[in-house]
Amino acid sequence: MAQILVVDDDPSLRHLLDVLLSATGHQIVEAGSAAEALKFLREHTPDLIIVDVTLPDLDGISLVSRVKNVVRLKAVPVVVISGGSPDLETHAKFVGAEAFLKKPITNKALRETVGVILSKQGVVLPGKSVLTTLEDATPQLRDSLPDEERFRELWCNRKSREALLRSLKNRGWGEEQLERLREWSGAGDRVDLFDLIGHLGYGWPLLKRSERATACMNRLWDHPHADICYYLLHVYTQKGLEAMQPLDVLDTPEAKDRGLGGSDKVVAKVGGLKAYLKLLDELEERLYSISLTPPGAT
Repeated sequence: MAQILVVDDDPSLRHLLDVLLSATGHQIVEAGSAAEALKFLREHTPDLIIVDVTLPDLDGISLVSRVKNVVRLKAVPVVVISGGSPDLETHAKFVGAEAFLKKPITNKALRETVGVILSKQGVVLPGKSVLTTLEDATPQLRDSLPDEERFRELWCNRKSREALLRSLKNRGWGEEQLERLREWSGAGDRVDLFDLIGHLGYGWPLLKRSERATACMNRLWDHPHADICYYLLHVYTQKGLEAMQPLDVLDTPEAKDRGLGGSDKVVAKVGGLKAYLKLLDELEERLYSISLTPPGAT
């Protein structure tokens, strides 16, 4: 969890940045002026500063220049945001800003920019513990996890899985930090978060989503709605768990090519929306209750 100072005189934009960045596990400190920012910086050293060019008392470029002239703060990365001239990007980087974002700021651009910058620093946990290697991070992650069987039990149920992820986030392991571990481990985006955490925290073999889905399919051949389950597992293999949860995933051309006929027909076939949601929960539980070793693993 990184501490990020957001400097902007617009309360609505500060709130937006707070919502977007805190969702990935960061602690946000807000300042409505350069004076407020400098007051905070006299006693604190954040992990990142995001500053708007237009401020009521001092322009953002000048603020960046002041920050970069303080020895203690020189290494703190700064992102400048502006809705003005593109020339401002040149000025911002000249005084030391690491990145420049043009308004309106998208969630994707913000998270990618912040992620790239913080990845150079490593994973920042509560208490300012900075982890820069997988070897450093793995023991810390293990200390934040329940015992192995309890982890499996919690992950199989959607509500308890969400509660577990919130608990990890509160311990500093938010989405961005876990994705950093994915990058360091070389797991790639074809590995489920469940298997990534299991691999790092409990020493499991590192399974791909396709391997988990295939093992699940092999146990569903006699299921009354095997065709629906197979398609949902195909979506899981390609895009992950969240992609197979929305109802409109059944309305794609691919779903219709498989003869499913769209969400209305699928829901009617299984006995209504409540029955479909129950089927989805059952499929997730089956998917995560599988324990297996991939080919070639010892």
